[in-house]
Amino acid sequence: MCEFPHFIFSQKHTTQTYENNTKKLTIHFTKDIEVFKKLYLTLVC
Repeated sequence: MCEFPHFIFSQKHTTQTYENNTKKLTIHFTKDIEVFKKLYLTLVC
């Protein structure tokens, strides 16, 4: 079973949140990560 490298995105997500400081963009970004995570796991595993 593969594990997604969370640490890469937790760092990025924090930066994104501080830069934008908007709930809408933060939520959108988080959803993008969720989608990417699924793609990553599908392709790599």
